[in-house]
Amino acid sequence: GAWEADLNERNYTLHKTIMNGNGSNVVVFDGSTNYTNNACGVSRDARVDGFIIRGGTASEGAGILFKNGASGTVANSVIMDNTATGFGGGIYI
Repeated sequence: GAWEADLNERNYTLHKTIMNGNGSNVVVFDGSTNYTNNACGVSRDARVDGFIIRGGTASEGAGILFKNGASGTVANSVIMDNTATGFGGGIYI
């Protein structure tokens, strides 16, 4: 793997990081501790920065789902090609 000593070193425009849903939510911000899914589960106040979030399929929040009081941050990201049968193909809060 690779990493930066400082987050400002990362050039997310040149070096894209893609999170692909493969049939589930892509990113789930969860205020509780009991969430299990194929999604990338992050803490209630996490920061998702500089990602391409695509290919999610879910009833709600196919790209990004905020639940159980979560209040995270999404910045410098592209949310595309996600499908929800209910609400929030891209983001559901």
